[in-house]
Amino acid sequence: MRQLQDNQATLAPDVRKIAPTKVYKANVTMNAAFALFWARVWDDPALSLPYKSAGYDKPGARLLSILAEIPDEPSSDRRLVDAWAAELSLSNWYEWVPYLAQAEP
Repeated sequence: MRQLQDNQATLAPDVRKIAPTKVYKANVTMNAAFALFWARVWDDPALSLPYKSAGYDKPGARLLSILAEIPDEPSSDRRLVDAWAAELSLSNWYEWVPYLAQAEP
């Protein structure tokens, strides 16, 4: 509940004023997905109402549908991150760096 409350603070007009539009929209869309997820789990639609009022319920639901399409296992994490990044137009904001295990001394 604390995380939901903290996330909801991003909907405040003063936050929107200081955040770059692309960053703001991506962040609020992910917060909406988080709220929609817990609204379903706890059967409490009120948790997602602030995002619906702000117009982020559909974009958040799209992220959840992507989550549902991708297997829930660590080997699919990169695929999920890439899919969400594509949906949020953030694909060119990061690059994957190969993990190289360190040899133990």
